[in-house]
Amino acid sequence: MDNSENIATPEKSIADLFHGMPSRHFPAKQMLFYRGDEISRIYYVVSGYVRMYTITNKGNERTLTILGPGESLPIIQTEKAEYFYDAITDVETVYGTLEELIKRFLADPQYMDVARASGVIMLKRMMEQMEILAGDTAREKIETMLAFLGKYYGEPVGEYHRLCFKITHQELGNLVNATRETVSQNIAKLERGKKIKTDKNGMYLVKVSDYLEDRSNPDG
Repeated sequence: MDNSENIATPEKSIADLFHGMPSRHFPAKQMLFYRGDEISRIYYVVSGYVRMYTITNKGNERTLTILGPGESLPIIQTEKAEYFYDAITDVETVYGTLEELIKRFLADPQYMDVARASGVIMLKRMMEQMEILAGDTAREKIETMLAFLGKYYGEPVGEYHRLCFKITHQELGNLVNATRETVSQNIAKLERGKKIKTDKNGMYLVKVSDYLEDRSNPDG
């Protein structure tokens, strides 16, 4: 799984910042934050995946990003949560109060560098995800989004990357602003073209080689 984008990071890490703090388990589908909740704790993801999303005026969910091991949330430390956060998989976390974390920032200024580096990595990934929505067709956006997920949230299996969590057609539609029916039709085409396949556990395996080549050669 690639969350680094080759960005230099300080000697210490976000894990060091949260070292020794209490832990909490969230089962899949459980909410960590509802929009508007007061933020009294900051969570560090030890294992598992958390979705950050919003709900449009029409009542549709729009997934903004997915947070995985080594990342903390909520990503914007305001008094109240500005987005919804729910567990995609079982999630193991450790957490600290804002007061506790501020004390650690003040005690060791390097933690500010750690937080900055982590924020840059997350911002680059979110911008890359946003670029996918500029695709010309639904198929292009769906294929590219799956490759993006494979790059950041997948593990290599031969010529494919297996996603580390299950994703439904509706959930994929939430990522690319498409209906479940549109996603289903295009998934079938991608399967016929050997761009993706599904393992016995229902996990997608996606080809990311073309996507990685395009990202490394933006001018073609």
